[in-house]
Amino acid sequence: MTNADRILDTLKRHPEGLDDDELSQLSGVTPRQTVNQICRRLAARGMLSRARHPVKAKIVNRVAERSAPSAPDAPVSSKGQPPKGSAAMSKDEVKRAVRDYLEARGWAVQVAWGRTPGVDVQATRAGRTLLIEAVGDAATDPHRTNNFLRALAELLQRMDAGDKHYSLAFPEQRTYVRLTRALPTWVKRRLRLQFFFVSSDSKQASLSHETD
Repeated sequence: MTNADRILDTLKRHPEGLDDDELSQLSGVTPRQTVNQICRRLAARGMLSRARHPVKAKIVNRVAERSAPSAPDAPVSSKGQPPKGSAAMSKDEVKRAVRDYLEARGWAVQVAWGRTPGVDVQATRAGRTLLIEAVGDAATDPHRTNNFLRALAELLQRMDAGDKHYSLAFPEQRTYVRLTRALPTWVKRRLRLQFFFVSSDSKQASLSHETD
C-alpha cells in the first residue's frame, strides 16, 4: 500500500474530513509535508477536495464524491490534472494555472475539471469567496469573442451575493486582453470583477489588477 493509498483509506474512514496534521497522525504517513504534497496532488486529480474548515480555520481533506478508482500515479482523464503540451491552451490548463496562483497565496481552491458542472474555480480565504469562470483558447478571433461573451454571461448568472468576488480567466492572448479592456471601468468596479491571464510560455497566471 502506497502513502497515497493510506491517505485515501484513512479519509474514507473519516468522511467528516481531516486536516493535514490529523491525517498524518491517523494514517502514519510522515512528515506532515509529505501528506500535504500528496493531498494536493490527489485534489488536482479530482480524488480529494480541500477546503478551509469554518471552525478549525484549517484546510480539511475529504474524499471526492466522484473519486476516480485509478492509481494516483496513473494517467488521468479530463476530470483530473489537465494534460500539458497541447498547441492551444485548454480550459483546464487555464484552471490549473489559476489554482496554482491562488493556492500559493493561501486560498483554499476547488476546481471543476473537464465538463464537470458548476463554477470552474471557487476559492475561499479569510471569509472571502471568489468565483472564477475560465476560458480556453480558440482557433479564430470570432470564436474567442464568443467564448468571452459566454463566460461573462455565465459569471453574471452566478452573481447571487454582494459579498462574493468574481473573476474571468483567459489565456494571455491579445483578443482576450482587448475584450476585457473594452468593458467599462465602472462596470468592473461595481461587479468587483477581476481578470486572470495565463502565459502561454510559462503556463502561470497573473492578475490584471488587484482589488485587495
